[in-house]
Amino acid sequence: LWPLPPKGGTTNGRKPGGKPFVVPALAGPKDPFRAILRIAAAASPSVAPHALLRYKQEEIRTESMLMNTPSSIRGELTPDPNVCNFILDRPLIEEGWSVVFDSDMEAMESPLIERLFEIDGLMRVRVTGAEISMTKEPSFSWQELAGQIVPVLREVLAGEHPPISAAALDAVKNLPPEEIAPCVEDLLNTHINPALASHGGYARLVKVEDRDVFVEMGGGCQGCAASKATLRFGIEAAIRQVAPQVREVVDVTDHASGTNPYFS
Repeated sequence: LWPLPPKGGTTNGRKPGGKPFVVPALAGPKDPFRAILRIAAAASPSVAPHALLRYKQEEIRTESMLMNTPSSIRGELTPDPNVCNFILDRPLIEEGWSVVFDSDMEAMESPLIERLFEIDGLMRVRVTGAEISMTKEPSFSWQELAGQIVPVLREVLAGEHPPISAAALDAVKNLPPEEIAPCVEDLLNTHINPALASHGGYARLVKVEDRDVFVEMGGGCQGCAASKATLRFGIEAAIRQVAPQVREVVDVTDHASGTNPYFS
């Protein structure tokens, strides 16, 4: 088991700590980047192989019959089969913030979260701008869940109340920015780098400016075609779990100088 690092204070009713990660068996030396960085899905016991960089995207589009609903809702599958991102055509919360919910008990009167957790099979919801990242239980399929999720999104977004309450967002905004660096450092040192080191790579925190996190990747990750997916679906998503007050995660790696540079 791979527990989330403890955080100071509480976020949306969560106590320090979190649901356990489940660490996959790492692949052998002949397959160096397989099954190492689906660390983003903390609630998921299934971690997809790193080889799934050409992950399949499925779009779920629905034309709105209601004036207040988005014109389209796009469902994007990720390398982790238990995580799907639903992208709207307008943000649900203020840009630059993320709010994570692990149950309806943390909803803080957010209508969208209360309704989504009425759906059997959903384990976690993260809202970032116009993106809603959802984690499901392995026994459920996105095909069956999407048929329930999309109508809920349309109904709630057509309502009179904000989908995410001001209290839920304020709980994140009130988190001290000075806690970002130690949380990220602990995440990298304790969880991310041990997995990357087994395959010749690493990631390090360069700096934190305001609420932006600057990360450099090295070793086998420098210049690797997989690094973009590693950053977005692995490192960035994990950072947003332990430090939801982060605005941007920026890759400052000189990939052109890597062993197998893909930008050169």
